[in-house]
Amino acid sequence: SDRSAFPDVGAQFPRSYMVLRDEVRMARAAGERPIMEWNEYREKLARPAGIADGGALSTATDLMHTLGELLHYADTEELSSTVFPNPSFLIDMMKYVIRHDHEEALRMDPAFVDGMTPAVFTEAKQNFIRRGILSHRLLRRMWAPLGLTDSQFERLVQLLEQFEIALSLPDDSVEPRLLVPSFLREPLPEGAWPAD
Repeated sequence: SDRSAFPDVGAQFPRSYMVLRDEVRMARAAGERPIMEWNEYREKLARPAGIADGGALSTATDLMHTLGELLHYADTEELSSTVFPNPSFLIDMMKYVIRHDHEEALRMDPAFVDGMTPAVFTEAKQNFIRRGILSHRLLRRMWAPLGLTDSQFERLVQLLEQFEIALSLPDDSVEPRLLVPSFLREPLPEGAWPAD
C-alpha cells in the first residue's frame, strides 16, 4: 500500500516542525550558511520555530531530512554535529569534484595563496585526472568559490567519504589525499575499497 511505502504522507506533525521547515526554507532562500554546526542550527533555526527540547529537535530534524528539506547524518559520528540546510549546495560542491572537463577547467589561480607553485599544481592536477588521487590542497583550490572555513572543508571531505565519492588514502605523504575512483583509468584491485 502507499501508506507503507510513504508513512509520512498525510501524517499530522506539530506546528513547530512546520515552522522549522519554513525557517530552513527562509535561510536557504536568503543564501545563508549552507553548512551549520548543530548548536548554530538549534539557535538560529530551531529556537525561533519554538523547538527547544533536544529530543524534539532530533525528531524534527530527522523528519526534515526525510522530506529533503535539509540533510543531517545523525548516525554518522563525523557528521552528526553538522546540518546542511541547503541540499542543492552539496550538489554544487560535488560538481566541483566530479566533472568531465577538469583538463580544461582546472587552472592555476595565482590569486589563491597557498604556497602551491605552478609545477606542484600541474603535478597535483595530473595525479587527480590520471590516477584519481586528489590532494587536499588541490581540492581547496577547486572549492575556493564556496568560501569554506577549515571546519566546513573538513565536513565536506567527510561527506565525500559518506557518499563514497572519495576515500581517504593512508597518510603516507606530506599532505592528506583522497582517492576518487571515478577518475581511475583502470578498475580497483579486489579488496581496495573497505568492506562494510
